[in-house]
Amino acid sequence: SLDPMFSLYENGVIGVANAPAVHLFGYSHAELVGKNIASICPTAREVQNVLNFVNAPSINKQQTTTAMDKSGRKVSIKLGLSLNQTFAGSEDPVYFAHMKDLTTLEEQKSQIDHKDTLCQAMINASFDPMFGIDQRGKIIVVNKAACQAFGYAQEEFLDNNISMICNESDARAHGRYLHRYVRTGEKRVIGQKRSLVARRKDGTEFPIELGVSEVCLSNGEKMFCGYVRDRTQEQLDKKMLRRKEAVIQDKFFQTEPKDARGAMKRNSPRRMQ
Repeated sequence: SLDPMFSLYENGVIGVANAPAVHLFGYSHAELVGKNIASICPTAREVQNVLNFVNAPSINKQQTTTAMDKSGRKVSIKLGLSLNQTFAGSEDPVYFAHMKDLTTLEEQKSQIDHKDTLCQAMINASFDPMFGIDQRGKIIVVNKAACQAFGYAQEEFLDNNISMICNESDARAHGRYLHRYVRTGEKRVIGQKRSLVARRKDGTEFPIELGVSEVCLSNGEKMFCGYVRDRTQEQLDKKMLRRKEAVIQDKFFQTEPKDARGAMKRNSPRRMQ
C-alpha cells in the first residue's frame, strides 16, 4: 500500500508497520513494533475499543482525525479500521489501521483558499461592477460594486444568468451572441464595448456600457468577464451641456426680428420735430 498501514493486536499494540507509515511518522520499523497505536493516533485506539465492544468487523466509514509523528508534529489523516479474525500466523484477532496523509491536500486547499480570497479582494477593489460568467451565461463571480449598483445580494447573483441585469430585449440578444460565439467562435460582443440598458432588482432601468473579455480555463471551458460602467451621469452631463449650448446660442446669436416688409428693424434716434 502507498498509504500508511498498521496491524494491531487486540490491546492496541502495533505488530507490523509498512514503509509509508515509517516515513510519515518518523520512527524506524523497530521503534513502531511493540508501540501502542494510542501514542500515535488516540482515535485509532478508541475506534478499536468500539469494534471490540460491538463485535463489528469494521467502522462504517473513514473519519478525519489527527495523529502525531515522532517529533510531536500533528498530522491530519483519514482513518479506517477493520478486523481480521483469521489472519494467517496469528491465533488472536488482528486489526488493520489504514491511514491517508491529508497534510499535503490541506496545504494545497489552504493555498487555493488564499488565492481565491486574494482574487475576490482584488475584484471587490474595483469601483465598477464586475461579473464572471461561464459559457452558459451563469454568474460565478461578482463584486461588491455590482451588488450595490443593482441592489442584489451576492448570493442572489451567483448561479443565476447574467440576463437578470438586462432589460428584456438586450437579454435575448446577449444570450444569442454568447451562444453563437461558444458554438462558432464568431465574435459579436467579446472584446467589444456595447451600450445597453440595465435593470436593477427594483425594476428601474439605467444606461450602461458593457465590456466582455474571454478567459480560457485549464479544462478547456471558457468563462467571460463582464465590466459594467454606469452611464447615467454621463448622459445627464451631456444633456446639461446641450442645454447650456442652446442658451448661449439664443443669447448671443439670436437673429433680429423683421418688420412686415421683411426689412430688419433697427433702433434709430427719433427725428427732431
